[in-house]
Amino acid sequence: TITINGILSTSGSNVTIDFGDGTNDTLVLSGDAVISNKITAIKNVNKIDLTNSTATNIDFSNVSGSANSEVTIDKVNSNSTITLSKDNSTKTKVVLEGKNATILNVTSGDKIDFSQVANDLSTAINSGSFSSANSTGSSISASGAYVWNDSINGFDQIEQVKAQIKTAASSLTIGQKALVAINNGDTSNQKSAIYLVSGSGTGNNDITLDLLGIVGHKIDNQDKLGTSGVIEFA
Repeated sequence: TITINGILSTSGSNVTIDFGDGTNDTLVLSGDAVISNKITAIKNVNKIDLTNSTATNIDFSNVSGSANSEVTIDKVNSNSTITLSKDNSTKTKVVLEGKNATILNVTSGDKIDFSQVANDLSTAINSGSFSSANSTGSSISASGAYVWNDSINGFDQIEQVKAQIKTAASSLTIGQKALVAINNGDTSNQKSAIYLVSGSGTGNNDITLDLLGIVGHKIDNQDKLGTSGVIEFA
């Protein structure tokens, strides 16, 4: 285990942290520690622990894992922005500790674990591929996971999203929930917001939305929700 507490104080700008060929190697970032441009690369790491981190914007683009090993970024705080590895051969699992985190540079094989921020994903939502929903008649039903195929300007603004999807989600009654991914429609910088949608039981197509997080990836029908609240990206 290597622990960095606070801003890295080493001089120069060509620092590489290489864990070698171990199988249980952990980088711990504590306090306001960030991976600055002083660190050229982090290699062969298995886990990055953010339990005691107070940093809100951390760039892991120069991180690579051991061969055939998934890198886990654990305990990502709410409202944080995390940028994943530029090395597409490095598959990363991000475990969220709080809501509204933004995970950028998500690529095929990466995973985001939402189970700590919404227990409903493992108890109320069926696992499997995302189904389609849109404004032209596709309905959002209880226990399903959906991708909204009509892009929404303000995809991360709850009231704007609610106005667009409430008719399609009108069949949700009080206590019923669904998971809906809303894409922003920006082809040059594609992102998706992940919402837990609940029926309110008050009529008039009323629903409540809970923004769980934002991912730097356009979610489609190839992406999957696992049984424990983990989205795996295709």
